[in-house]
Amino acid sequence: MAKVGIFFFINSKILMDAVSVENGEPYGDAIQYGEHYNFWDLLIPRSDVERAFKGRAYDAYPRGRVIFFSNTGEFCVYVDRCLKKKQLETIFLEFGLETADVKFDAHYKCARCNPHFQD
Repeated sequence: MAKVGIFFFINSKILMDAVSVENGEPYGDAIQYGEHYNFWDLLIPRSDVERAFKGRAYDAYPRGRVIFFSNTGEFCVYVDRCLKKKQLETIFLEFGLETADVKFDAHYKCARCNPHFQD
């Protein structure tokens, strides 16, 4: 079952907040879910990955979002430019995607990619 939501990569591990498309939130022609900052803010860390994540600003790690466009029936994955093929494969697997457009978005820049980042 395909999902929509947000994700982060912390030291090559994916951390995500997702729901099935049917349970997503309408946003214009899109169906999406989650907010990066709210996820970070509300997370109570229970693992080493979650503790590393909470140890820095919410936008320090590579991140992105999976959206479904109901008018076209297509998924789009918005990602940080630094994500590699293996990480994209993980996103497709974890979100149950067979196909999707992958787009880089200037909004998603981690500490490494953003020259103005301040932790």
